[in-house]
Amino acid sequence: MSEIIKTTNLTKRFPLVCAVNNVNLTINQGDIVGLVGKNGSGKTTLIKLLSNVAIPSGGKVERFGLHNPCDLSAIIERPALYEKLTAYQNVQARCKLLNIPFDKEYADKTLNLLGIDPENKTKVGNFSLGMRQRTAIALALLGKPKMLLLDEPINGLDPEGIKEVRDILKNLSLNGVTILISSHILSELAKIATRYVFMDKGRIVAQMTEEEVEAINCARLRLTTKQADKAFSVFKEMGVDARIVSENVLELYTDMSLTAIIKLMMEHEVDVKTVARANGTLEDFYLRLVKKGGGDNV
Repeated sequence: MSEIIKTTNLTKRFPLVCAVNNVNLTINQGDIVGLVGKNGSGKTTLIKLLSNVAIPSGGKVERFGLHNPCDLSAIIERPALYEKLTAYQNVQARCKLLNIPFDKEYADKTLNLLGIDPENKTKVGNFSLGMRQRTAIALALLGKPKMLLLDEPINGLDPEGIKEVRDILKNLSLNGVTILISSHILSELAKIATRYVFMDKGRIVAQMTEEEVEAINCARLRLTTKQADKAFSVFKEMGVDARIVSENVLELYTDMSLTAIIKLMMEHEVDVKTVARANGTLEDFYLRLVKKGGGDNV
């Protein structure tokens, strides 16, 4: 699959912090990349660098096949909307800004797709947060971009709106549009992303496909015992990733079989009540990754 964006040692420093630190990232055409990280991890700054809104302090961004201004579209932080205009008038203004012909049929279709009535005379400044997000996404789709960079695009949307946006993004991806999306709602990212980029303290600590994340989460086990501290010590000595999640419950990430675990506990005289596989979530994986310190551009 062909590359559409590639960064090499990309860095952005501010007086008191290095917001993006030597990031090496490749995004391929058609990817839906989920950008995962807590507040202050560098997600928004990275999106600004990729979209050419911010100038890097070091390193470089290479963009392939994104030659026209409307080939790459971004929603970053608070959507840039004309508060005193309607959603339809915002579409007209954005077309002028991008120097593209105004297509009424396409504008109506795009607004309707996002659940916005083109005839709605309400000014955007009086919209709810969810309606503002819908309008911003509609504007981002003008000019039929090849790549979308979306910073928290489902913020403020109700469950129905989230599903509508998710379906739209999936359909765009099927038609060759590349998408990078950040969101605090990791359960929603897990329903759409084909790849994940995990950030912490300005660095990429891991890059994985959805299959790789799923495989790691499937290796998650829960063991119940009244001797949790003793069991934890045994697993720690063996190098097994384990943690005590409650008084009598341990969580393990290992490819050991259930039989092997039970046998190991018996050998160390640990009385096991239950042990079973427990499917993990994207949140589980990220929290575990950050707690361990991750890697550097893994």
